[in-house]
Amino acid sequence: MPRSARPTGIGALYASAWAWSYDAAGVRAVAAEAIRKAVQAKDNPADLINVALEELVRAQCELPGHTTLDELTKKIRTEVNRGFFTLVAGRVDAAARARLGVS
Repeated sequence: MPRSARPTGIGALYASAWAWSYDAAGVRAVAAEAIRKAVQAKDNPADLINVALEELVRAQCELPGHTTLDELTKKIRTEVNRGFFTLVAGRVDAAARARLGVS
């Protein structure tokens, strides 16, 4: 494409945006991986969604709707927090469980 025919300014932004692809499964995989890494240190859903958005932009993926990211964040947070709970609960000995009234 001759230099004079190349889009500039906002036109260039739109042209590059159209080059991004939307593969729903791929987008979810990129977002899920970013959230799983971040959830080890962050718990706020908004922070986790922002991490996912940053990674999706970096990977030049079309951004999914907020509800998609919100549901993905809830699912991953639940899985990770359940794992943390199981880890901690497994460290409590029988005597402490009896004092807590937990079998």
